[in-house]
Amino acid sequence: MQRQAIVQNILNHRTLTESRLLRNKLVSTGSLTAAVISAFVLFSAILTQSVDSVAQASEGNGYIATYTVDYNGIELGVSERTVVATDDLMATSTHVLEPQGLAALLGESRYVDISQMDLSDSKITTISSQRQGEKSSDSYTAEFEWNDRTIRFSSGNSIAMPNQDVYDFESWIMLLMLYPEQHQVGSALSILERENRIRSYSVVQNDNDAIDVKGEMINTRRIRLQDTQDDSRSFTVWIVPEFHNLVLKLIKHKESTELRFTIEEFRQIIAQES
Repeated sequence: MQRQAIVQNILNHRTLTESRLLRNKLVSTGSLTAAVISAFVLFSAILTQSVDSVAQASEGNGYIATYTVDYNGIELGVSERTVVATDDLMATSTHVLEPQGLAALLGESRYVDISQMDLSDSKITTISSQRQGEKSSDSYTAEFEWNDRTIRFSSGNSIAMPNQDVYDFESWIMLLMLYPEQHQVGSALSILERENRIRSYSVVQNDNDAIDVKGEMINTRRIRLQDTQDDSRSFTVWIVPEFHNLVLKLIKHKESTELRFTIEEFRQIIAQES
């Protein structure tokens, strides 16, 4: 889908502010409201450089999505993804995982992932990826050098990119939102998961799935990525086409374990003009 068509698609769904979906589902948590829909329109306008819409957009608009996190059904804490895009088609995504309750008592670590990406040329290009962990061994900065397809780390290590599209986790989330059509069954991509570790995935499922949220059903698109080297590892993600492919739920599968992220709240960011 061309970027202008994406904007038009968002504009066509403004009437959703009066739908039962907004009244009865996430809206009860203060999440999806008329402001949310306008945030999607505004954010998408910046990403797509729609002439009519960008004229009204301030630099530094975006969104914040909050997720509850559980591990094999045990509450782990919350995570918050903040995405800010500027009208030069650059974006920064920051994801914070904050252990709470029992997880915090057991010493689970807080970490922050920061991704900078270029959204031009109808694709997502990761520029840099940073992880800030409580342990120095968990922290790194990675620079994506596309000229020689090498990822260089702050430690001095480097790793060659495989011969396919490569993202970090945050830029892959952006790819899902802007270009879900690139996740057809059989397509492949790679994700930088930590220093010196790139995993390759193949899309093995892409279908419609209705999810019960607060007693009502939301129509989603379910996409499953399978690790090509380890059958025990995969991602399953549910996106909402009506809301510009917002990630509603994501599960990381590893052997017999599941790390689950479920959306709790979504709100807009609108920069103040000076």
